[in-house]
Amino acid sequence: TLEMSDLLSQLYTNMGHTREAQGVHENILRLVTEGDDGDDRTRDTMDSPTARKQVELLKQSYLRLRGWDKSPDIYADLIRDLKAMPEYRSQPEWADVKPAYEWNPKEAASETEGKFEAPQCWYLVKSENFNEKG
Repeated sequence: TLEMSDLLSQLYTNMGHTREAQGVHENILRLVTEGDDGDDRTRDTMDSPTARKQVELLKQSYLRLRGWDKSPDIYADLIRDLKAMPEYRSQPEWADVKPAYEWNPKEAASETEGKFEAPQCWYLVKSENFNEKG
């Protein structure tokens, strides 16, 4: 799930495995642009704010790594394809997304964005305490 992928990326980031975190967000965004069912006519889309958040997390991993894990063209194409998607291109949250080749690896990464923050209080819940909606 998306939540588990984000958690995995956060844990990678906290452990200093920035390449792996970058790969998690690249894979999520690639599923949006390419789909995973082998049928090019369908896409695994997500709402615009969620997709935009994944782009920001990809950028944070880029800043922490001070560059790309693969060819910069791969990421430039990915961001361009996302911004061109009908679901996103007219959405306001995408207006400030710069092309990936304009991202500056010397820019400071966020101290908190994309990092795991442990809860202040841990607890266990018995399954019978959940209602049908979880």
